[in-house]
Amino acid sequence: MAIINIGSGSVKLYLQKTGQTRTAVTLLALDNNEKATSETFGAVAAFCLKAVNAGEKVTIFGTEAMRRDNTLADLILDKLGLAADIIDGKTEALCGFLGCGGEEFKTVIDVGGASSEISSGSITHDLADNQKAKGEFSSEKFILDFSVSLKIGSVALYNIFGKDEKNLDLSHIFDYIDAVLDFSSPQCKGKVYAIGGTALYLAGIVNTMKNDVKADNEKTAKFVPKTLSGTKISADEILTALKTLFAMDVKQRVAAYPFIEEKRALVLPYGISALYRILNKLSFSNQVHISTAGLIEGYIKLRNL
Repeated sequence: MAIINIGSGSVKLYLQKTGQTRTAVTLLALDNNEKATSETFGAVAAFCLKAVNAGEKVTIFGTEAMRRDNTLADLILDKLGLAADIIDGKTEALCGFLGCGGEEFKTVIDVGGASSEISSGSITHDLADNQKAKGEFSSEKFILDFSVSLKIGSVALYNIFGKDEKNLDLSHIFDYIDAVLDFSSPQCKGKVYAIGGTALYLAGIVNTMKNDVKADNEKTAKFVPKTLSGTKISADEILTALKTLFAMDVKQRVAAYPFIEEKRALVLPYGISALYRILNKLSFSNQVHISTAGLIEGYIKLRNL
């Protein structure tokens, strides 16, 4: 089975048999950008071809940008003959929770391109039969105590604040995000995990800053996503990374952190802003743990693929 996740910032291919992944940054959620739709479709078509050549059946699912506009879904159906499964925000939050690794009790943050999901609860392999579980997948049972999908993300925030970055006041972004975070913080016994591209590339930046690695080809080689799983990042480290990125223009960000593609460098600080304010809202923790497993792994469980 090959799973293609069409996110609002990127498209990701996961080959279930080998565990191989590929990602293309397309920024589908950019305002008034037909080119982004075309590039996203091109990435989907290329990933479909790769999957078919590997002898895999293809399943496609989409999130917030596709919830807002059917154009891409119609194009995929017309040109590729495949119907995209467009999941709602609550389902997206559940997928992130189910797919994230970690401890039995946890809260999961997934900052995407056009939405951010927060979920909190527990997963266990041996939940007692007399306990009321909200769901069950193979040997796992879960209780989801809290979940929310918010219409903020790296691309969505860039659409609002990114056109005049030289005069940007970070407090204005924070105030906007805080106004969207209109919910009571869940109470959680366990750790807070962050999944998705924003979290992964933040981990790469923080590790680079800690190790004081020079901006050369060696740094690119040091960015190995799987090795970043389990990385702990404090709120102070997130804020430092955020201020560092906003002090640079896009080309300077890419020069300082060559593992970040230019399109991702354009919107990444805005996604990190959302992660920072969400962590601030979750007053029970001042750090996140990075998980490289997340949305696709949870979707596979949810759909029994």
